[in-house]
Amino acid sequence: MFHTMDGQCRRTSRIQRASKYGVFAGAPIWPVLLSQFLHFVSIGLSGPYYAEVLLCSPYSTGKVSHVDGGPIEPTEAEVMSRTQLLLSVANMGNAVFELVSSAVLGVICDRYGRWPVAVMTQVGQLVDFSVVGLCTKAILTQGFQIETIGASVVAARCVAGVCGNFRVPAMSCMADLSTPETASRNFGLLGAVVGVALIVGPLVAMLLLRLEHLRLVFLASATLNIVNILIISSCWPPAIQRPATSWREADPVYLVRSTVGRTPTLKIYGVMNFLDAFASSMFFGTMALFTKYRFGWTKSNIAPFFLCFGLLVPLQLGVVLPLLLKRFGEPVVLKFGYGLSCLAFFLFFLTGLTDRPELFMAVLFPFTLGFISNPTQTVMANREVEEWELGRLSGAYSILETSGKTIAPLTAALLLSNTLESALPSFVYLAAAIVLFPGVVLSFRIASVLQREKEADDVELTETNTGVT
Repeated sequence: MFHTMDGQCRRTSRIQRASKYGVFAGAPIWPVLLSQFLHFVSIGLSGPYYAEVLLCSPYSTGKVSHVDGGPIEPTEAEVMSRTQLLLSVANMGNAVFELVSSAVLGVICDRYGRWPVAVMTQVGQLVDFSVVGLCTKAILTQGFQIETIGASVVAARCVAGVCGNFRVPAMSCMADLSTPETASRNFGLLGAVVGVALIVGPLVAMLLLRLEHLRLVFLASATLNIVNILIISSCWPPAIQRPATSWREADPVYLVRSTVGRTPTLKIYGVMNFLDAFASSMFFGTMALFTKYRFGWTKSNIAPFFLCFGLLVPLQLGVVLPLLLKRFGEPVVLKFGYGLSCLAFFLFFLTGLTDRPELFMAVLFPFTLGFISNPTQTVMANREVEEWELGRLSGAYSILETSGKTIAPLTAALLLSNTLESALPSFVYLAAAIVLFPGVVLSFRIASVLQREKEADDVELTETNTGVT
């Protein structure tokens, strides 16, 4: 039986919020975990191969003008640079539209429930994977293939951006289903499921690629989106009307200022989210083309890389994270996670200078261990707001993350194109480490800020109790 929500408009202290139960606390969490799993299996299937699709676009393979005026075939580095630019534009388009839609979806999530927004995100992914799949070589001899590959991929990514980030409804719904005792575990499971999905996705992709039709990979992802829509609409908790949320908060700037700008702690979390998303986008947006140029990797090499990634993420989030939380507590785990992520980007830079791809892959261990900061930070941030504000908080943080993803692709593309043939071909990963370093500094500062705010809450609670007496 689902619980009802009372007193949704009354603001409480951090101490009271930390002891609050989600509106659906005690209900099964498996539908959210299953949806998260299917969503990331579809991404693990197709996500690494957008660059492969764009490599065949007329813009990437077109001839270039020689100094004598005659057209010549582009060099491998020129093809890579053009493809990286196209991929960056597609990712930036996705991020810009996601930025615009995040605030609206955050408000819808709080006013009308989590599952309608979750369905919308899957519809966007379905359109994305279907269109990009049609840009690949047809399976049948007389099959249809989109010729305007570059423009079509960019448009498909923009549609997915308009329909929003699945993180917003998934995080909000998991908070609804959690108790103070299960919150850290539940959010850890949500992250661990991502890792399991990123094992299954590349494995399935490897099997489908043996048939030598890249289109099958994208069609499989689209099919999973359809299945996910059915699961979300039938198994997620029912939508609840929360009229306390104003449509004014659909303005992204107002939403961020009124939600994240409320306390110093939320501001720090917001800046850390932005930096983390920026640095991560620099890595994931360039890794496929960088390894293809530097190590000669093909589609067959990319899949094992993400398979190892997928094997490590659930290990770190499902096994290591609970042990560290129990032994050291949330603030220490947050510092440890950000520090390891920054170190991992620096190690990607160093190993990218060598001609040994196995060293590059070895960095996956500290890189994935750094992921323990994300669920920890989410739980800590959720304690700063009321239960009926969780959708807005997820939307606000999604805006900040998406802002990082908006700027990062073109930044990374410019860095990669200017350094790929230099003495520092992996310079883009050194830049990612530099970007994330302020986040490491802030993770050390957050403990003292939390302590000051806790003392202020204690004083406020004492004064309230004295007044009541």
